[in-house]
Amino acid sequence: MHCWPHRINRWAGRRDYTFLLVAVQTGLRLSEITGLKRDDLFFGTGAHLRVIGKGRKERCTPFAKSTTAVLRSWLKEPQRGEESILIPAPEVSG
Repeated sequence: MHCWPHRINRWAGRRDYTFLLVAVQTGLRLSEITGLKRDDLFFGTGAHLRVIGKGRKERCTPFAKSTTAVLRSWLKEPQRGEESILIPAPEVSG
C-alpha cells in the first residue's frame, strides 16, 4: 500500500511531498535536507535521521510513524541522480 496522497502520481510530486514532509517534521535546514544520504535514515523503535548540521555538529532528529511510512515508500522509488542522496534535486533543463 502506498501512503502517497492520491493526487501525487508522478515521481517529482512524490519527491516534493517527501521533501516537504521531512522539512516540516524535522525542522532541518535546507542544506541539511539536500545533503541527506540514504544511510542517514534509521527505522524501527526511535526512527530518526542523523545529520551533520551547522558547526559540523552531529544530531539525531526523530520523525513520526507516518513519516516513516512515506520514507519507506520513497526508498522503493527508482532513484535519479546520485544513488546515495535521499532526496535528489530537481532536474534543470536549460
